[in-house]
Parts: sequence; C-alpha cells; structure tokens
Amino acid sequence: MISRDALFETLCECVRTVHQGQIWVRAAELHFLVDAIVESVPPRTLNAKGAPLLTKQENGIVRLVAEGLTNRDIARQLGLSENTVRNYMFRIFDKLGTSNRVELALYAVRQQI
Repeated sequence: MISRDALFETLCECVRTVHQGQIWVRAAELHFLVDAIVESVPPRTLNAKGAPLLTKQENGIVRLVAEGLTNRDIARQLGLSENTVRNYMFRIFDKLGTSNRVELALYAVRQQI
C-alpha cells in the first residue's frame, strides 16, 4: 500500500524535476519511447538529388528544439523573430515528415544533431 506521504513526496519530486527543465515520465512510457526509437525506420537526411534535406540554419534550430528551447528562446538566441522561427519550424516539419517537437527531437537524437 502506498501512503499519502509517499504520494506527496512523489508529487514534490515531479514538480522539482519539471521545474529544473527535465521531463517527468513513468518507466513504462520511457521503455515504450526507447523501444519505438530503436525499432523505427531511420529518417531521411537527403533529398532525391542526394543533397541534405535541412540547411545549416534549420539543423541549428532542430538542435535547439532537441535541447528543449521554446520558439521564443530560439528566436532570442539566434537573433530572429518568433514568427521567423515558427516559419522555419513549419518548413522543417514538412521536409522531415514530422508533425511535432517530440518527433523533431527524436530526429535530432537519431541524427546526433
């Protein structure tokens, strides 16, 4: 049986972890995510002509997304407007066939960006 104190301590640990910018996830979900990464098909990195799919700037943005930065943070760091970063994100999603930041971060991890 789990006591109320234990549940409260777990909640406090979760809040501290998230406050530090980390991710709080249960072991089952983490195992599922790792298995999905291992079993997934490697993403495309080149277009039909053999050229890299992403520009240097787009790769930089992908790296920053994987580090957990928001569009606002990325804009500040690169000296761009938030709208420009948003436009980059849409182009990156389109080029890679991704639809959200998590998929993009997984791409970055797999490509070691």
